[in-house]
Amino acid sequence: MGATHPCTFFFTFLGTALTAQNVTVRGVVTDTLKAGLAGVNVRAVNTSQMVNTDTSGNFTLNVPEKEILEFSLVGHKLTQVTIAEFKPDNQGIIHVSVVLLPIDNNMDEIVVIGFGTQKRRSLVSSVTSVNVEDLKTPTGNLTNALAGRVAGMISFQTSGEPGIGTDNSQFYIRGLSTFGTGKRDPLILIDGVESSSTDMARVQPDDIADFSVLKDAAAAAVYGARGANGVVLINTKSGKSGVTKFDFRAENRVSTNTKNFDFADNITYMRLANEAALTRSPNAIQPYSINKINHTIAGDDPYLYPNNDWIGMLIKKHTLNQSYNLGLSGGNGKARYYVAGWYQLNNGNLKVDPVNDFNNNIKLQSYSLRINVNLNISPTTELIARVNGQFDDYKGPIGGGAATYKNAIWANPVMFPAVYPSEMLPYIEHPLFGSARMIASDGALTNTLYVNPYAEMVKGYSVTKTSNIMPQLEIKQNLKAVTPGLSAQGMAYVRRVSSFAINRSYLLFFYEPVVNPLDQTYTIRMLNHGEQGSVGVVGRETLSYEEGLKH
Repeated sequence: MGATHPCTFFFTFLGTALTAQNVTVRGVVTDTLKAGLAGVNVRAVNTSQMVNTDTSGNFTLNVPEKEILEFSLVGHKLTQVTIAEFKPDNQGIIHVSVVLLPIDNNMDEIVVIGFGTQKRRSLVSSVTSVNVEDLKTPTGNLTNALAGRVAGMISFQTSGEPGIGTDNSQFYIRGLSTFGTGKRDPLILIDGVESSSTDMARVQPDDIADFSVLKDAAAAAVYGARGANGVVLINTKSGKSGVTKFDFRAENRVSTNTKNFDFADNITYMRLANEAALTRSPNAIQPYSINKINHTIAGDDPYLYPNNDWIGMLIKKHTLNQSYNLGLSGGNGKARYYVAGWYQLNNGNLKVDPVNDFNNNIKLQSYSLRINVNLNISPTTELIARVNGQFDDYKGPIGGGAATYKNAIWANPVMFPAVYPSEMLPYIEHPLFGSARMIASDGALTNTLYVNPYAEMVKGYSVTKTSNIMPQLEIKQNLKAVTPGLSAQGMAYVRRVSSFAINRSYLLFFYEPVVNPLDQTYTIRMLNHGEQGSVGVVGRETLSYEEGLKH
């Protein structure tokens, strides 16, 4: 799968109680070049109301007349505006225009390191903090969004096929010569829990509060040898005090191959095969006769003289994928919550043929549910409860989409048709797949059949279902009464992982044409009895098949 082109929609809803002293504030937030800034957090300091600016930098709030608005955006200076300094218009609406200045340096930026946070100016180790907004790329896999986001990271994707872990990117934080010969991938911690790259792939950028990468030994020292290849730290969002806030994001992506294979045409293929045989031995038997080449050029019988484009027959040029994310957060000084749900549909680009009554194209449906609750048990004790559930439903061809590509690339395009019409044997209900016996170097027929990529793709399907549910409990205790700055933290979790897989397929029956030399008509006969690798003995039933329609 290659580059994708997203169409993304953002909707943000904010509710607040109106009072007699409230006024409506409408404003726009821009940068120094007067361009609207999207995603700016606008917070009412006294009432804790919050809203984000839209793609043009606009926002609307209903706040008290003497409220103070605070504007914050990563990479820009924090700015506060007092509403009382502006006069309302004739309709009582106050219009505010704010310009956010960029931060000259990021020395005061808070980054996550091991256990806890620290200002960047105090760091003596290599830590990279990734802007979460940069991770919102046109892909449903978070590992594919890291390339180019972390300096020094080597990241590459070996397959774009939708699947459980098949489209993950491999990335190396400390280069290919990282510690260890068997394990070179970094340690991944999501909310402090060691996780796999597939767990990371299912994390949504909308749910991430901060994303940091620890790259050197000093930064990852607290993890010992486990962090020798680098550490990826991901913390998910927690609820904030204030009214309930809803966020919804929908994406529709068009996916296509980055580059398709460019083969020579089939006539050139046959002529070059003959030339290659004669080059090795002037007395060699040519694989393709002049008669076959001429009839293939004429296209007078596609079943006796096939001219297949396997890639065009099996692979679609593009496919559509969708994802939806809904989140809500809110709370008060005692309890805060963040709840998010996510659904994604990834389709493969295999063509569906009506030869079967089932769809064997790749279809991956992913679901995710995340619940984070923060409770202030006492002024110095905080209890955090998290529940995360990930569910994947996969359906696709047996062997995966990669096997279909390989079969289409290596299959002979002119030796046999994909399938013969059912009218040739009207009393047979199974598909009449084409094939032929391979020829040995001495010109003798062998008992090995050519691979029919069409038959291999449509012969069945594979179903895999996985679920990963993890409840997590964390407690933080401030011990400032003992020593200022001292704190204790404990965390426990349980992970439940289950999976189910099944393959369903039917036996393949292959046929070849038998030409009558007298009138050049032909019938088809069975090559095997449902076994790919050998030619079955022609039985009485097979002989009766040859009484089918003649061409």
